[in-house]
Amino acid sequence: MSETLKVHAAAEAFPMLSDAEINALAVSIVAQGLLEPIVLTAEGEVLDGRNRLLACERVNVTPTFTTFTGNPWAFSRNKNNERRHLTTGQRAASCALSLIGEGKRANGRWARGSVTGDDGDKRSSSLTSWAKSMELAGAIADWSTDNDLIVAVRDGDIALDAAYKTAKSRSDKHDFEVEQERKRNEAVIAADDAELARLLSAGHNQLNLDTTRMWKAQDPDNWRGVSNLADRIIQLWTTAREKANEQLGQ
Repeated sequence: MSETLKVHAAAEAFPMLSDAEINALAVSIVAQGLLEPIVLTAEGEVLDGRNRLLACERVNVTPTFTTFTGNPWAFSRNKNNERRHLTTGQRAASCALSLIGEGKRANGRWARGSVTGDDGDKRSSSLTSWAKSMELAGAIADWSTDNDLIVAVRDGDIALDAAYKTAKSRSDKHDFEVEQERKRNEAVIAADDAELARLLSAGHNQLNLDTTRMWKAQDPDNWRGVSNLADRIIQLWTTAREKANEQLGQ
């Protein structure tokens, strides 16, 4: 790939041809010339034609270029979904990466209208099938670590269904760990509440005792001590509840 040209992220969402396929493309370019120019963005980044550009470099053919100024993400998806060598899973993974790069996925959902059909696939008219593939690809992307699973599907290293099983196991493990943590927090809070109840009971008993002693002694000065004890009980309750709320993530 030419060191002077950067590749737009929309193009990188889709896989490159294999080395052997690029060599075959290079032979074709020598025989017939470059039939389709390399597409650049207005900023000069390669938007379409990475394989053609690399093939030209291998046989020392000077490529021709054209510029596209519209939505680079939509353009790239439309161009690359026509590539017949990609499996449905690879196409779904590539489209998922492209849509995510465009900011069209949030909270485990695709943006409304972003997955409307098979975007160029002439092999199947099943909208439901494509939507299901994109649903799986979205879940795989959500539970990828540094895009490991979704990129593996894009590159054909793992099938869409197999990657989804791995993603689902990661999701289930996460949900289990969250549930276990919630139970641990509840147990801690319950223990704290039990201790709090004991302390409050003891505090109230002491408060009642001091109040009784004060009245018996008819000593108004003891009001200050009783008041301080009440303040300490209120502070104890407040602190305990704050700790409980922190543990619950409130």
